[in-house]
Amino acid sequence: MKRPGPGRSGRRMSRRSKDRHRTGSPFPNISAPESLALALVGLAFVATLVIAYQHGLSRRTVARESEPSVQVAQAEIPVSPASAPVIGPTYSRPMRGMVLPERLVCAGVRIVDGDTLKCGSTSIRLASIDAPELPGHCARGRACVSGDPFSSTEHLRQLVGARELLCRPTDIDRYGRTVAFCEVGGQDLSCAQVQSGHAIIRYGKLSCP
Repeated sequence: MKRPGPGRSGRRMSRRSKDRHRTGSPFPNISAPESLALALVGLAFVATLVIAYQHGLSRRTVARESEPSVQVAQAEIPVSPASAPVIGPTYSRPMRGMVLPERLVCAGVRIVDGDTLKCGSTSIRLASIDAPELPGHCARGRACVSGDPFSSTEHLRQLVGARELLCRPTDIDRYGRTVAFCEVGGQDLSCAQVQSGHAIIRYGKLSCP
């Protein structure tokens, strides 16, 4: 019997290797059906990622479209330095091109002191008056109003109460506060503070009934 030579035996292939070679599997140790299955799993995974990404985009788009838009209902009027009222050395005139709202309407007002209020994040200084400063608030070298600052603050708080505040802005002061004539229920707060003795007329004219 003839024995195969060493060269011929070195070229022998197992049946499993021959099957892989014959089927053209891209993986050296995996059969063609197994390769196909892996490819299908990979495609399914990629498709799942794409669908999830598109779903996330659509949800973000719907959320943006459903957000309420905030609009300024009040008309805005430009204030130029020539037309800005002169209300004393404590305030600065509006910068060129600055736009002030024609009016401000606010509910849930917070009282800071006898002449200052907070409407949300907006600080409002009552125009043409000056009230006694709370302890530690009187700047050095400034002639602050004498009187009881706590009584002045409490009086303004009682005037406003929980009612809606309507203001007509006239300027922005050096501290970034909106200077305005404000009223509650038709009563001017600047006049009410002066007439009750809780503030004085200062930095501007004030006409009270």
